[in-house]
Amino acid sequence: GKKIGTGPGKKIGTGPGTGKVGTGPGTGKVGTGPGTGKVGTGPGTGKVGTGPGTGKVGKNTNVNVNINKNVNVNINVNRGVNRFWAGGRWATFIGIAALSGIMIDSVAYDPDGYVPLARSYCGGFSENGCRLNWQSVALEDGGEDVQCVQYCPRRADSTVPLAATPVAAVAPAQAQAQGSCETAIYAEPNLMGASTTTDENQPKLSEVGWQGEISSIEVKAGTWDFYPDENFAGAAMRLKPGTYNTLGQEWDKKIGSFQCVNPS
Repeated sequence: GKKIGTGPGKKIGTGPGTGKVGTGPGTGKVGTGPGTGKVGTGPGTGKVGTGPGTGKVGKNTNVNVNINKNVNVNINVNRGVNRFWAGGRWATFIGIAALSGIMIDSVAYDPDGYVPLARSYCGGFSENGCRLNWQSVALEDGGEDVQCVQYCPRRADSTVPLAATPVAAVAPAQAQAQGSCETAIYAEPNLMGASTTTDENQPKLSEVGWQGEISSIEVKAGTWDFYPDENFAGAAMRLKPGTYNTLGQEWDKKIGSFQCVNPS
């Protein structure tokens, strides 16, 4: 895997700072996301701002997800507005109440909320007995996109219609997400300044000096979601493979975490 290299975020001997080099680019203890590369230290210590919006977040899913080696992240369920930034505009998924219930292994489940989990981790049970399902979801303005959805056991008084076709149970194994992920981040517009390339998820950019420091991005493989807050919180910017020389005022130096949601 590719290690995300050192930038001006942590103090390093040969970089823009004068501090001593620490334990190396693995100080954030990030390991085996969609890839195996480790993120190193980033370009500065600037604080991430309020970002483009965070949406409403409900109770914790209690999914103790091992996003990277030795890094467990609890992910929140979003039961409010779930939107993402793509192509210079916001796209909003239909409300969770508009989804149908599903049958898995002859058990009925009703939609409970959207979960910001990558395809590799969206499967099996959460610790509260709900199921995680990776699926296409309709957008309010037409079309559809992929998202992880949590379904909880159906209550006896539920009136939510059930989907006609049962859903196959899927284990939360990384092997289910075939393909690759790779992205390069830069501290300045036009792919300039301090930079590094990685193929793994980054839930806490503050630990590696890249929080609030990204100004341009080159997505080389996979679809990536970039979030204003750490632990994949807030409304995301979704980028498919391509070069993004500027991020606009909504996202320039306002990214706190990112993950490859769908390998390609």
